[in-house]
Amino acid sequence: MTIREIAIAKLQQLPESVLPEVSDLIDFVMYKHQSKITDAHLPDNLAKAWAKSFMEYVEMAFEAYNLGQISLGKLAELLDVPIEEAKAQLKKRNAPIDLGVISEDELLSDIENA
Repeated sequence: MTIREIAIAKLQQLPESVLPEVSDLIDFVMYKHQSKITDAHLPDNLAKAWAKSFMEYVEMAFEAYNLGQISLGKLAELLDVPIEEAKAQLKKRNAPIDLGVISEDELLSDIENA
C-alpha cells in the first residue's frame, strides 16, 4: 500500500465534520511545497489569488505580533504551527521573540497584579 493509499484510507475514516479542516491543511501543505508540485489542480489565477491571500494573512499575523497586539502563542495558533515553529519563523524575519516578561521584577509584578 502506497502512502497515498494510506492517507486516503485515513481520510475516509474521518467524520464529515472535520473534512473542511483537512482540506485547509492540504491547501496549506500544497502552498508550502508549491514549487515541488507540478500537476496543480487549481486554475493558475485562482491558485495565485489564494496564495496572495494566504501570504497577506500570514503577514498580518506577524505584524500584529510585532506591534504587541497578539502573543507568541496566538501567533502560533493563527499560523497553525507549534510555538517552536513560530519562534523559528520570527528568527528568520529577525523579529524579537517576546516571552512575556523582560525581568524578574516584571514577572513578580505581574504575579502580584494577577
